[in-house]
Amino acid sequence: MTETPAAAIPPEHGATGFSWGRFAALTDRVAGVFVECTAPMTENIHGGLLFSDGLCFCALCDYFDVDVVVEGGTGFGGSTEMFARYFGPHRLRGIWSVDQAVNPRWEWLLAALHLKHYSRFTWSTEKRARAEAKVRLAPFPYVRLVRGDAHVRLPRLVARLAGQQARIGVLLDGPKGEEQIRLADRLLEASDRVRFVALDDIGPMFDYEARGERFRAHPRAAFATSERRYFDRFGWVNQGRLPERMIGRPEHTGYGMGILVNRS
Repeated sequence: MTETPAAAIPPEHGATGFSWGRFAALTDRVAGVFVECTAPMTENIHGGLLFSDGLCFCALCDYFDVDVVVEGGTGFGGSTEMFARYFGPHRLRGIWSVDQAVNPRWEWLLAALHLKHYSRFTWSTEKRARAEAKVRLAPFPYVRLVRGDAHVRLPRLVARLAGQQARIGVLLDGPKGEEQIRLADRLLEASDRVRFVALDDIGPMFDYEARGERFRAHPRAAFATSERRYFDRFGWVNQGRLPERMIGRPEHTGYGMGILVNRS
């Protein structure tokens, strides 16, 4: 198996207390359960997380004994559904998912006014993603959908949950790029109750934007799901459920999810 060079991301992070070996062994144990729980999801949902990325997030929640999941960027709700199916109604206090998609009735007005941040939520708005997510997630009453700007809503939500002594795992699917890393740092520094933040879309497909390079240079970086040490071991959970964009190419060269771990 080809490993990511140790100089890029060390396999054992003494500064954060994260152990790759212990995490990998735990993920081996829960992978079958994850596949069974998500079996009703027969395909990747509209460009959302690969199932191997969803497995990684759920295993990290188990590793850090997380009891609250917070997500930025609901989209069509595919990743949220993975988490809801894996954890069920009793293993977590709840799952909160924030998205800035607006009511489609106001889309024309926002476009006409040329509002500065309109482009940050046109994707979900134009594709009616929120409406589809609400239908998909309706069977899971422990999922709370929150409308708003992740830069504003996530810090407030995390502060409230941390004040209730929750142990929090965060997925940031939106925003992206530098904004994504800045928001992740803000959440991690706000409270040690935030155990980790997973950053979506930092894999080799985005090397031209240097997303992966910025992630690997981060002092809290633990590993990425696009690394061969992760994907060669757990990529099998995608069998028969790969999105069309990944067919015909090595799966580990795709979008990828990077993990930032809070210092223990």
